[in-house]
Amino acid sequence: MRNRYLQNGIDGFAPHEVLEMLLFYVKPRADTNGIAHALLNTFGSFSGVLDANIENLQQVSGIGKESAVFFHLVKDCMKLYSKSKWAAKPLLSNSAEVGTYAVDMIGDQTEEGFYLICLDPSNYVNSFCKVESGSAYRANVDVRKVVERALLYRAHHIVLVHNHPAGAVSPSENDIALTKKLVKTFGEMDIPVIDHIIVGKGHFYSMAERGML
Repeated sequence: MRNRYLQNGIDGFAPHEVLEMLLFYVKPRADTNGIAHALLNTFGSFSGVLDANIENLQQVSGIGKESAVFFHLVKDCMKLYSKSKWAAKPLLSNSAEVGTYAVDMIGDQTEEGFYLICLDPSNYVNSFCKVESGSAYRANVDVRKVVERALLYRAHHIVLVHNHPAGAVSPSENDIALTKKLVKTFGEMDIPVIDHIIVGKGHFYSMAERGML
């Protein structure tokens, strides 16, 4: 299986085969095929296995604490990889780059949050910061705090960002109303809001691309 991976990469592997190969590294003398299938049957998908917490993973026969921690480490390495692809002050030239950056920085947060990307005059990022956090369904946004962060990081222009943990990225009526309010507020300060990005399960929605700003 390792040789097959080295020759052809991971694209031809079924999810259970990837789990089986990962398990080789923590259970080198075990038959990992059955354990891999049990993991998929329990958690439904490859992503479900990596999303499962350590305690639930250990409920699967053949998975001890070492294996459960290993799967968590794999997922956390994926998140670190996504963030570390970006330079300390990346250049964001268009909505596609802004959206991809927001997706990588937010990752798989299960709590809704409101974030601010502060850009300098050349579209380099001065700061990516969380302004508010809320429940899994809404974040209460204090306009004053958003303005304070923009001034703190000397934003020449800004991008509003928030996430929908459930995955749907279309803006709600509240999202649209908040966007209009912030666009007006920052417009009076000569700080353009160039986009509002909504992130959900690896995807994003750009209000600027939809002509909503």
